[in-house]
Amino acid sequence: MKSPRKGTVAIAMAAVAVSAMLTASTTASAAPSHASKAADYPCWTSFDNPNPDGGPMMQIYKNCSPDRVGVCAKDIEDNYTHKNGRITLGPNGVALWYWSSTTRGHHYTTYFC
Repeated sequence: MKSPRKGTVAIAMAAVAVSAMLTASTTASAAPSHASKAADYPCWTSFDNPNPDGGPMMQIYKNCSPDRVGVCAKDIEDNYTHKNGRITLGPNGVALWYWSSTTRGHHYTTYFC
């Protein structure tokens, strides 16, 4: 992933497999379930319950660029954008999408929209 440069927005697209093949590094990047302010979340995309295996999951995006961005959450395999649609964030803003259920073996991502 490129680092953001002044006047540009880095393309930050991250996906997580919701299958048994997740590694410890994916788990380490997940936001803490007790996070309550922007500083508690890591930059870009993270997941609370990184391996939901069909269960619920919180998808989190923290905008660490100096630019205002619009982001959406998506199930890649179904090409389904989360029902909450586009969320616009300023620098250090945080977007949260709650998936009440997920699909086994699917990947979820955040994209600029």
